[in-house]
Amino acid sequence: MELPHREQDQASAGLRVAGRFDSADDAWPGLDWNGAPVEVTEVFGLLRTVADSVSDGVLILDPDDRVIGFNQAFAELTGYSEDEGPFEPPFPWWPTESEDAAAHQLLATALRETGSGANLDRDLVIFRRDRRPLVVQSRGTGLLAQDGTVVARLRVVRDLTKDRAAKAHRRDAAQAAVDFVTADDLETLLETAERSLARLFDGDATIWVRSGREQVVFTSGIFGRTRELAAGVTAALNGTTSPDTISRRPGILLLPALSGEWQAKAWVQFPRPRRIGPDELIVADLLAQALTNAVQRLADAERAAGREAQLKEAVASHRAVGQAVGILVERHKLLPEEALARLRKASQDKNLRMRDLAERILQTGEEPDEV
Repeated sequence: MELPHREQDQASAGLRVAGRFDSADDAWPGLDWNGAPVEVTEVFGLLRTVADSVSDGVLILDPDDRVIGFNQAFAELTGYSEDEGPFEPPFPWWPTESEDAAAHQLLATALRETGSGANLDRDLVIFRRDRRPLVVQSRGTGLLAQDGTVVARLRVVRDLTKDRAAKAHRRDAAQAAVDFVTADDLETLLETAERSLARLFDGDATIWVRSGREQVVFTSGIFGRTRELAAGVTAALNGTTSPDTISRRPGILLLPALSGEWQAKAWVQFPRPRRIGPDELIVADLLAQALTNAVQRLADAERAAGREAQLKEAVASHRAVGQAVGILVERHKLLPEEALARLRKASQDKNLRMRDLAERILQTGEEPDEV
């Protein structure tokens, strides 16, 4: 799709644009619109220059509400191509009323208000071509002729989805650290840590704990021995942390900088190799130390109460889980992993420890979701 264009001297039209800008906020001061009389075709050509100089998504609309162009940043953000235009409202990147009626109405309202020449700055929801929602900050303005007629309009959209996800990630990390501090026994701590790490880093967490010569691992909601781990997980737990944020990596290692008599570390295996962001590395370092500190705190509390903490006692207390898994495997012809997944889901749904749920199953013969 080509925009109307005519060769001209930009300065004579009253619009000057210089350089490339990191954001619309940087570009706006470089846009000097003097209200000089120009033809509509000239306006669209100049707006194209503005749009291409901005790294945020930019839409160019004509007075009839048609999107007659957008820059490459918007194309990459949404997956749509200018070649498919011009676009008329409701635009394909709008949510349909069945997808999100409120968001659809808000976009329609914003379009009408911008059409009157109003300057708007709002957070809106749009959809990619694959119908994945995006939260964007949308800034719109109408360009008016000297007689007040709307000549053209611009809408600038900035993707806030990643920013919001990062903020949510930081909140989850802070909550995980609080949960580590408030856990009142080792089993609760490790169950909490496994869930938190799996959610924060989107993978399967394996936690290794050592006290003296005693070593155990905690994964999939149960205790085990290091010899039971897959070779790749064992190698990862024995590795070192890396500041690499460029290479695709199979997982992330949480290794504390300092440790006492007790030590804890964790490996989170990703579903597929991916890059690890700087924020994730910082969160991993902080939570690794918080986890080890929490384990040491519980051990000190046990000792102060006259109960010497032993990892083997924790392992023994979880034997019921293995027995309950065996019952489900035999009863329903499940794989052990499937039986364990059923136990974990019921444990989370009912807010029961895995061990307590398993003991109830052993005592009553009930199904996990019936307990």
